[in-house]
Amino acid sequence: MLFALILQATMPGPRSEGPVTPKGNVPVYKDNGFLCFLVTIASFVGLTVYLKQNGLTPTVVYDRFDEVLVTLTLFSLVFCFVLQCKGYFFPSSSDHGSSGNLLFDFYWGTELYPRVFGLDVRSSLTVDLA
Repeated sequence: MLFALILQATMPGPRSEGPVTPKGNVPVYKDNGFLCFLVTIASFVGLTVYLKQNGLTPTVVYDRFDEVLVTLTLFSLVFCFVLQCKGYFFPSSSDHGSSGNLLFDFYWGTELYPRVFGLDVRSSLTVDLA
C-alpha cells in the first residue's frame, strides 16, 4: 500500500480536474494511474524473478492470507476513525460536515474529498489500491 501511495505522489502525469462540488470546490488530480499500473506490474515481475532466483516464493501473501485479512480489517477500522476525526477537526475543504450521528459519520464520511499530505484519500483507496 505504501508503494502505491509513493507511486501516486511521485509519478508524473497531466493535471485533471474533478466535477465542481455543491460548495464550489474543484478537486485536482494527477492523471498518472496507467503509469503507476505499469510500474507496479514491472515491479511485481522483477520481484518474482528475484525471489525465484533466491529459492523463495512470491505466493507469501496467499500463504498468509488470513493474517493479511485480519491486518487489513483492523487497519481499515483505525483509518476510518482517523479520517472521521480529521473531517471534524482538520477538514481539507469547505465540503465537510456532520450528520450529528457518530456511527453514520463513521461509515458515510465527514468530507467529500478528504486529502492527507496532498493525496486524495478517496482516489487512492478506490482507484489506485483496489
